[in-house]
Amino acid sequence: MTTIAPIAARRPLDAARPPAPSSGGRPGLAATLFVGVVVLVCVAILLLTGQPVVAAAPVLLIGAAVLFWKAPVRHTLVLLMGVYLVVSIPPKALPGQNEPGQGWKSPVYPLYSLLSDNLSKVTHIEALRFSGMELFYLMFLGLILVRVVTGNRVDAAGRQPGARAMYVSLAIAFFGVLWLEVWGIARGGDFRQSLWQFRNLMWLPVLVGVFGYCMRDVRDFRLVAVMMTVAAWLKIMLGLHYMMFVAWPNGQTPESMTGHEDSVLYVAVLIIWFATWMHHPTWRTFVKTMVTTSLVLTGLVINNRRIAFVSLLAGLFLAVLMLKGPLKRRIVRTFTYMLPVICLYLLAGRNRSTGIFKPASLVMSVSQQKDASSKTRDIENYNLIQTLKPNKLLGTGWGHEYNEVSRAYDISMWFAQYRYIAHNSILWLISIGGIVGFTLIWLPVSVTIFLASRSYRFARTPYDQTVAASVITVMVTYVVQAWGDMGTQGLGSSLIVAAAMAASAKLAHATGAWPAHLRLFGAPRVGRTLTPRQAADAMTQTP
Repeated sequence: MTTIAPIAARRPLDAARPPAPSSGGRPGLAATLFVGVVVLVCVAILLLTGQPVVAAAPVLLIGAAVLFWKAPVRHTLVLLMGVYLVVSIPPKALPGQNEPGQGWKSPVYPLYSLLSDNLSKVTHIEALRFSGMELFYLMFLGLILVRVVTGNRVDAAGRQPGARAMYVSLAIAFFGVLWLEVWGIARGGDFRQSLWQFRNLMWLPVLVGVFGYCMRDVRDFRLVAVMMTVAAWLKIMLGLHYMMFVAWPNGQTPESMTGHEDSVLYVAVLIIWFATWMHHPTWRTFVKTMVTTSLVLTGLVINNRRIAFVSLLAGLFLAVLMLKGPLKRRIVRTFTYMLPVICLYLLAGRNRSTGIFKPASLVMSVSQQKDASSKTRDIENYNLIQTLKPNKLLGTGWGHEYNEVSRAYDISMWFAQYRYIAHNSILWLISIGGIVGFTLIWLPVSVTIFLASRSYRFARTPYDQTVAASVITVMVTYVVQAWGDMGTQGLGSSLIVAAAMAASAKLAHATGAWPAHLRLFGAPRVGRTLTPRQAADAMTQTP
């Protein structure tokens, strides 16, 4: 008979096990050897080139790779967004330099060229006909796929879904871009030029999907707002350096301080902070808003883009229009009292473009349209309308130039491809896609504004109202920029718009503006699914 020892006399289970192998064995040796090899490579590069920055490149690249692999996608995506918004300053022409690419280049221009230009220019490999930003987009998609397959929940933990209507509209827009490529090539379009035409429009739905995946809920978009604010500050300081230490000493008054598409960034930051104060009107919030936006407002003025003031006025008007309560009444009353002073200021600054009257001059120039730039845009718009007339329903498709029935100036010496992309992106898209194609591509813009407007009505907190108002004004700024100056072709504005679209989808689901059980196609779900905020409100209600 087998004797069973008392439980108290047994040896502890852990004592019977052999000791676990030390964690500092082979993995530690391999890591040490790897670090040693990297250090030796850096030292060798330093001895051969004598450039510390080049020698530190391997360490920086390895550190960036580890950060990219381990960190949540939302952190690396927002960081990439901020870096691009800061460095995207095109070269500025100086007196006697009229060739493209000549002139002053910002200290961060090499990084801007690496991110925005085709990598074939950097590596001299013709097959790499995509930019550094597009390479990052592919890397994000690959990383998300790996994490989904392996079950890594570093991004998925606590993530709330977004409104299906947004993602359906994005799929339709993506299909519209591909359809116009097939249609344009079938009609004899240039394939290489078509890639240049639609690449930003093709990536926009993908970027919204990445933002929607990595942002857990609408509260994560605080990080986007902070990054945009910091990027605007840094970019304006770079622009001020160019103006004060490069342009003015050379007797030059620059046309713009940084870039044309920066109007979207500056106006978006101003509206976000203004909306924050409107929906949380305390003195503390007012002081923070004034301090935060003072530099951005200065940059908006000296960047000298009249379309930016149109966007700002339109955004402020919509933000106040949506507002409810006593603050709206005070703002409307104050504006009514100040209206005579504003009219006198605009009339006084109509023919003065310096000093405090510069904003008034830019605003009044929008209605006058007497400068050469406005006249050439009118001629270009006329050519786009003439291009549309024979193909009103389906358009010309990608890969085709617009018909230059009337020519203003011959700029082919500086920009040989100017007929493939027009300044007025909306009319240009209508001429390319016709009524059908433009409707498909522009659908996400309409859906975003629709969801944000409903979310504002359903919002229960000032933060939700701020996000909804900010999204609407960002989209309005994007539309104004698209109408006036190639707004659909900017990488920076595409990132901002993608974040706004994803925020609109998340907010619509969180507030119940687009209920989770609602479907665009198929039978609706049985029962009603409450959003997290609705469920919390239901639990706190007293019977």
